[in-house]
Amino acid sequence: LFNTLAESWDLTFQFPFAVNLRECWGLDRGDEIVRRGAYVLGLDDLAGAAVKALNRDSLVLLLDGFDELGSQSWSIDESRLRQLRARALKGVRDLVGKTKSGCLIAGREHYFSSNDEMMTALGLTKTNTVVVKAKDEFTNDELEAYFDAAGLIVELPSWLPKKPLICQTIALLSDDELGSMFGITSEGVEFWNHFMKVVCQRDARINAFFDADTIYRVFVALSRITRRRPSNIGPISQRDLQDAFEAVVGQLPVEEASAMLQRLPSLGRIGAESQDRQFVDMFILDGLRAKDVAGLPENDGAQRQQVFTENWVNPLGALGQAILAADLKGRIEAYRQIASRASTMQNPTLAADIVSAMTRVEISSVD
Repeated sequence: LFNTLAESWDLTFQFPFAVNLRECWGLDRGDEIVRRGAYVLGLDDLAGAAVKALNRDSLVLLLDGFDELGSQSWSIDESRLRQLRARALKGVRDLVGKTKSGCLIAGREHYFSSNDEMMTALGLTKTNTVVVKAKDEFTNDELEAYFDAAGLIVELPSWLPKKPLICQTIALLSDDELGSMFGITSEGVEFWNHFMKVVCQRDARINAFFDADTIYRVFVALSRITRRRPSNIGPISQRDLQDAFEAVVGQLPVEEASAMLQRLPSLGRIGAESQDRQFVDMFILDGLRAKDVAGLPENDGAQRQQVFTENWVNPLGALGQAILAADLKGRIEAYRQIASRASTMQNPTLAADIVSAMTRVEISSVD
């Protein structure tokens, strides 16, 4: 889009100006954002001219990542969170209000609890705004066109969601990786591990304060919370997000953590006006639950005891069982003991998960 708009600058004297909002934390004015955009590109000598162009309505703004501008604190009160998000976007709102040449603003929908909140926070109105939503999945024709453009011949297994990020991850695999991850005997375990690594590393690059492992462990903690939820994939409240973060990091979320929790990938809004979130993809959630069970032998006695007393209602699916099976090889007895304890207490679903995974392990000690 930038290149298309730039082709006719000498006829329209409208200049596309792209800004990565991730670089604009704490900026309260539109001209500050424009200057920061120039500085980040190493174009310090053009910063003043860019602000002048903005004031003359000559900039067409391309603003990427409204969800990457974090508030400076965290609250489980939704009205307070809305205020914090609006405050974090004060500079963007000012910038949008200063342009009459049009702008495109992109970000993750579920960062806000409603479209109305999004409009207000960004300084937009329904009469002058078009909301463009990316598809959740490719159609078969779109998928084929995507891989053709990438020069790949890939036939995806039926269990794999046709989501853009998944397809992008596949397009970057080597021929050997494609063969091992999508061969005849593949159950998806190797690809799931690789994909989650990509997802967590991708989000970790957005904010250097959190590494991929921390984000991954927050995901796993959230997956356990969904074990007791009526709709399987949620709901996940703001309190749940806070509890998961605190369980992993050992402290309440503040500053950068607040932005991370509100924009976590693979989560989505439950409804148009709901502050609660839910997992949008059982492919990711099933594997996270398996990893949660796989880590139980490393938990201390008190942590395991808590799991035994939880009444899980949502079991692992086929993919989760396969992922857990790959992790429990060589430690069958440890998991058998966990299953035995769970079955005699309040968590027979955990026992069933472990037994189901054991049936997929081809070793003599499992009949």
